[in-house]
Amino acid sequence: MARQPIQIERTGQRTPRERLWAAMLKLGRFQAVQLHETAWPATPRTVQSYIECLSAGGYIAAVDDDQRAKYRLWQVVKRQPRTPMLDRHGQELKPAVGNLAMWRAMKVRKVFSADQIATDATQGGVSCSLATAKAYVTVLLRCGYLRVDAKSKPGTLARLRLIKDTGPLPPAVTRAKALFDRNTGELLLAQTAQEVGDGLDR
Repeated sequence: MARQPIQIERTGQRTPRERLWAAMLKLGRFQAVQLHETAWPATPRTVQSYIECLSAGGYIAAVDDDQRAKYRLWQVVKRQPRTPMLDRHGQELKPAVGNLAMWRAMKVRKVFSADQIATDATQGGVSCSLATAKAYVTVLLRCGYLRVDAKSKPGTLARLRLIKDTGPLPPAVTRAKALFDRNTGELLLAQTAQEVGDGLDR
């Protein structure tokens, strides 16, 4: 099961899996029904799915053979501070590092074009296409993180400047096509009345 798109989390709070893993470490032994309360808010489906992932990966093991999923007793057998991010087969999920690589490149360059960001972000096993970079900088521009320093010309992409550096985590585009900044807990809707990124060469 692929990791679900980012959910809305206020700054300082943790994702459902982070809350669940912290609760498991604290309890040592636990039942799914306990986690619904300890790691609230977490739906029964989320709890059970993560338990199955951790079990397949060898991070937790069943202590009894109770067939009732929410009452079965589990024990943490592989402790680590970092929250395990696993698929349903217990395999490590590859983190979504594309946005992080682009965000870091913007913070270093300060002024850049989309093709420069795509090139900078393509390294160390990370691949970032020009189309991906254009899409990301367009949303950041619409939401006030960037400004156009020089409009695009035939054969030359627009020059953009980072004017809103909120922290180390890259702003993420949610399923609702909004921009969520976990550094600040801010959720921004991209402008739709017009293309603010009219300086970009599409």
